[in-house]
Amino acid sequence: MAELQRLYQTESDEVVIERLAAEAEAARAYSVAPDLLGGPYAGAWFDVERLTLVVAATDSSMEELLARMGVKLVHRERSLAQLLDALDRLSEDIQRQSLWADVVHSLHIDYPGNQVVVSVEPAREHVIHGLPTLRREPAVIRVEHSLGGSIPVSWPVRGGDEFVNEDFSQAVGYEFPCSIGFSVDGGYLTAGHCGDEDNSVVGFNSNAQGRFSESLVGNGNDRAWVDVNQNWNPGPLINGYNEGVLTVTAKWAGLQEAPLNTTVCRYGQASSGPHCGEITATHVSETLEHGVTGQPYSVSGLKRTNACVYYGDSGGPFTVPVENMAQGITISALRPSVHGWCPDENHPDLLAGATFDPVAGPLTDFGKVMLTAHGANPPTIHGFNCPDPANSGGGIFFCEIDHFKAQGQTSMQWTSGFGNPSSGAVFFGTCNEHDWVTVNLQVSNGYGTTQESAGFVCPTGPNP
Repeated sequence: MAELQRLYQTESDEVVIERLAAEAEAARAYSVAPDLLGGPYAGAWFDVERLTLVVAATDSSMEELLARMGVKLVHRERSLAQLLDALDRLSEDIQRQSLWADVVHSLHIDYPGNQVVVSVEPAREHVIHGLPTLRREPAVIRVEHSLGGSIPVSWPVRGGDEFVNEDFSQAVGYEFPCSIGFSVDGGYLTAGHCGDEDNSVVGFNSNAQGRFSESLVGNGNDRAWVDVNQNWNPGPLINGYNEGVLTVTAKWAGLQEAPLNTTVCRYGQASSGPHCGEITATHVSETLEHGVTGQPYSVSGLKRTNACVYYGDSGGPFTVPVENMAQGITISALRPSVHGWCPDENHPDLLAGATFDPVAGPLTDFGKVMLTAHGANPPTIHGFNCPDPANSGGGIFFCEIDHFKAQGQTSMQWTSGFGNPSSGAVFFGTCNEHDWVTVNLQVSNGYGTTQESAGFVCPTGPNP
């Protein structure tokens, strides 16, 4: 309500409600006006002063009927079909002479004015006056000045969303979709069999998204990353479908590996999600058949699950269900002719036995940083506990952290004069009575280093 009051420049709730109710009625009439008027239809608009719909037409034969619907009819010289035809021809003229951006910024149809409007750079108006459509129909086209053209609003790059390989689609004769895995700096990870290097792709909204920068297929690999253009914004997001939009956790930089028999969940554009299962096998090697070339290739180092999957989910993300820790990129499924379909009564046509390529592999091969909720910042240390009173005593001390949060490859290093250096979450050492112990911890990533330190007398009391 506050936003609409700002928009309508009023402090009255009633004014806003009246306006919205009138717009709803206008929308009903607007939906039927083109069919009702047919060829003479010349567009329509909401009159914000009278709070009613206005319909333009080249004749007035439907005026009485429209009036019964609460709609005002106004006469115009040109139908919408004529205006659209002029707009298309003018657009072709502009394209043919390469006038977009430097001279022409935009085109649109002005319904009340019954004209095509072309917005041009000031002092460049003379350039377009020689265009064939403008010469033939000067009354149909109105020239306006504008400073600078439009700028694109970026779309988010989210794991699990669809992208389509245009080159593969042309090769096979039908749309060739795959799923985005995890966002990385400059783009996203996906499966290698979804595209060859330099293949162009479009996003879920059919807008150009970028190109495959690197793709490794065969010799044990099935991994790739796509370099997106400036209209797409990579971020630590996953389209969780039934779960909403998920955020890739910053805990352990989002890269803590899940062990055998633990739960993982998968998302993809073909079967949405979540589709969850357990990790049933590791270090899986298999031979697959490329969907475009038909050639067999080998993949190794995969993890097999009993999660359901479908054609077109390739490339999508696997995570653990708690905190959305990244696990890997969807690669394959078991053959239904041999293993049957997925035992999912809600989706009986899904394939069984989805595999994933652990995400650390492609990140290392391509030298990319997986984006997390932490952003491009030094790590933060959480739950530093040194010494840990629950485990220290008898000349032995333990130190620990609960976790760190970070983005990108992150290293951890414990040092002390009373213990061997360690890179794990727990550090221990031995000491003697009255020794003064100092312990230092450094956690580093590509954006900086964070330190914690502690000093204490050797815990020589009884073990807890």
